[in-house]
Amino acid sequence: MACVRYWAGAREIAGTAEQSVAATSLAGLLAAVCREHGDRMARLVEVALVLVDGERVARDGDQSLTDAAVVEILPPYAGG
Repeated sequence: MACVRYWAGAREIAGTAEQSVAATSLAGLLAAVCREHGDRMARLVEVALVLVDGERVARDGDQSLTDAAVVEILPPYAGG
């Protein structure tokens, strides 16, 4: 099971900082997360930065995941 880490607003929506998700691909994992956490999470995932094992990846890619994968969902942020 891959580990999903939620940051900022994603953490608020998920109600947890991290969870394990059974998925063999990034697309499958993101779909499972959106099903579980609803429309707000689905909208956030559309604009979020997604990292797999510390590397930025395309959300719409068909990347394979290992059971040891760490997927991080980082909402967009503003700062100055």
